[in-house]
Amino acid sequence: MNFQHLQTGRNKFTGSSLLQDMNFLSPLHPPPQFCLSSPLGGGRMHLPKEGETAIPEMRFQISSPLMENKLWIFKKTVDERDKIQFVLLISRQGKVRLTKWYSPYTQKERTKVIRELSGVILARGPKLCNFVEWRGYKVVYKRYASLYFCMCIDQDDNELEVLEIIHHYVEILDRYFGSVCELDLIFNFHKAYYILDEILIAGELQESSKKTVARLIAAQDSLVETAKEQASSISNIIAQATK
Repeated sequence: MNFQHLQTGRNKFTGSSLLQDMNFLSPLHPPPQFCLSSPLGGGRMHLPKEGETAIPEMRFQISSPLMENKLWIFKKTVDERDKIQFVLLISRQGKVRLTKWYSPYTQKERTKVIRELSGVILARGPKLCNFVEWRGYKVVYKRYASLYFCMCIDQDDNELEVLEIIHHYVEILDRYFGSVCELDLIFNFHKAYYILDEILIAGELQESSKKTVARLIAAQDSLVETAKEQASSISNIIAQATK
């Protein structure tokens, strides 16, 4: 791989430049010499062993008289990647309508998080900003009618992007239910989870097209209806056979 190809490559998870997405762990953050292909030296890439993290640590050993046979390492762990930690939907009365956790929290921690954030967000005035600093994270929230949509992100993540993700989710809910309200999410909460899972995977935006999400949810509804019809017909056959 030459330097020009790597420089224009795109990360399939974030869409950002690969070079911008790297975190070089070497003294004084040296430039990425391992990207260069030269007849004067070769490079070796050490892939992760079985059982290691899915986002590997990559080591490049440069063997060249010009580079003094140095070892350069870049490492990007799961925790260091930009992602949403969790999603909460809270009513104006403090009732939880939806929760989705993308980071490991115990049940006790989840209860404490919901209680703390409910108290903080519901007490904020309408003229305050939509960002709250909390426990070393940032909570981005937006109110729609009687519901607060909240997403927790890292301190250095883009709050405006998360606001757009929240609005994107609400627009798809509105398109699916037709003028969505809190009762729709109470009686059809599983649909809200379906839609959220089509938009976010592992705390990262997966699908930005409303039409694509609507098509996938419609296909899923069709499968559910077909399964119900088959189950009903089987029940009728069994009932007739046992008469």
